[in-house]
Amino acid sequence: EMYSMTLDFFKQEKGKERVWFEFAMRLCKSYLDTKKMDKCQSLLDELHSSCKQGGDLNNEDDLSKGSQLLEIYAIRIQLVAATNNRVALTELFERTNKLAADVNDPRSMSVIKECYGKMHASMNQWDAAYVNFFDAFRSYQDIGHANVKQCLKYVVIASMLSDENTNPFASQEAGVFKSNSDMMPIVNLLDAFDNDDINNFENTLRRDKHAILNDDFIVEAMPAVKLKIRSKVLVKLIKPYTRVKLEWLCGQLNATIGEVENLVVNLILDGSVNGRLDGIHRLLDLNYNQEQDKLYGAMDNWLSAVNRLRNSIATRTGRQDIGGGRGMGMGGMHAFGGMMDFDVMDDDMYGSQFGIGDSDLLGWS
Repeated sequence: EMYSMTLDFFKQEKGKERVWFEFAMRLCKSYLDTKKMDKCQSLLDELHSSCKQGGDLNNEDDLSKGSQLLEIYAIRIQLVAATNNRVALTELFERTNKLAADVNDPRSMSVIKECYGKMHASMNQWDAAYVNFFDAFRSYQDIGHANVKQCLKYVVIASMLSDENTNPFASQEAGVFKSNSDMMPIVNLLDAFDNDDINNFENTLRRDKHAILNDDFIVEAMPAVKLKIRSKVLVKLIKPYTRVKLEWLCGQLNATIGEVENLVVNLILDGSVNGRLDGIHRLLDLNYNQEQDKLYGAMDNWLSAVNRLRNSIATRTGRQDIGGGRGMGMGGMHAFGGMMDFDVMDDDMYGSQFGIGDSDLLGWS
């Protein structure tokens, strides 16, 4: 209420435009913090009009007021991010990048870079997210903002999910926070992640849950972090073996059977694991040979064709089908140790036609 009264006063006073802008920005931020989005949007449009050519919201930005425009875009980006409108956010990204080249205001760029870090993270572009979060962290540090530690936590999360093997505390700016009591839980989590120590990772997350999972962004990103450390550990665990029970993997990864099955399938699909999942016996078969599988498939098709022809001949001659039965192919051979039930009389009837008999089939290896 005080801001509104002061704002009206300075708006009517000539030569107080800058003072009016500063008070209006504070009121706008207050609306944003208290989730009064409509009031924030309305006041922000009024502020933006004052930074447009001719004072018209529909005109182009007045680039001579670059610093003020960055402050406006910093608020507008937060408004758009709250609605998860990626199209509008991408458009704002282009505009602010052009402004940032001319105006380097850490007060605005800290917020802008943090929002863009979250935008890239939402699209699983963790390398870009890491760069933007680190830029935001440095800007927060330059102005002594309270968000500096929280943004550094975002940097750590992004480093774990990034394809680049980057140590976020290698730089001097971040290194000074490594021994900070507020940062120790996330530092311990990073150490466990880097060492593929899943038990220590889970224990740290459970012990310091309130210190680590105190932010919506980190809560949303944590399942992806867990998935990545489990993937790394699983690939290491299975190296010495040709077959692995899924129940054993559950115990090693602190995961359910469903989580392990999904993990194994994803690793097979992306080529990290060369094997085949046996869902019936709940095994991961690492002796899987794709060429051999193709050979068995071809043999299966050939034997199925032989059975169909045999049944057809038996029907025409009025004999009952007493052979391997419908659908007996390589699947049947696997189930019964490679044996097929071809009758000796059948061999006499049409074995010569194909040049094979029971002895040929049973002699395969």
